[in-house]
Amino acid sequence: MDDSAGKRQEEEQINLAEQELKQVKSEIRTDKLKKTATDADTVIVSGVGSLFGSGKMKKLEQFNEELRQEIAKRDKGIDDLKAQMRHMQEQHGKQIRNFQGIHNQELEVKDREISRLNTLPEKAHKWFPYSKRC
Repeated sequence: MDDSAGKRQEEEQINLAEQELKQVKSEIRTDKLKKTATDADTVIVSGVGSLFGSGKMKKLEQFNEELRQEIAKRDKGIDDLKAQMRHMQEQHGKQIRNFQGIHNQELEVKDREISRLNTLPEKAHKWFPYSKRC
């Protein structure tokens, strides 16, 4: 039905968001390792640069800053994905509650109809007493 297709689509979107979140987390771990290695390189180059007056120190500091900015962007991306997942889960929950309400209403209507239909044979026997089978 249309409802199950919508549910499947939402579940696929949630799965895609979760996969993207895992990938971004993996990339952030890699970036943090790179940052640590770069910081160590910076300390070494700083010591050597102070001996030789090298301009590499500024380049490394600039590279470190670029990495920090990239990590900040990825962190924001992760936060955005988490917010999107929460929103999708809330929507999914609302839809499920709506479908359950509709289903319960339909069950009530059918129960009333069944109850009404069950009284018909009794009424028929009351109106036509000789039609009753033994």
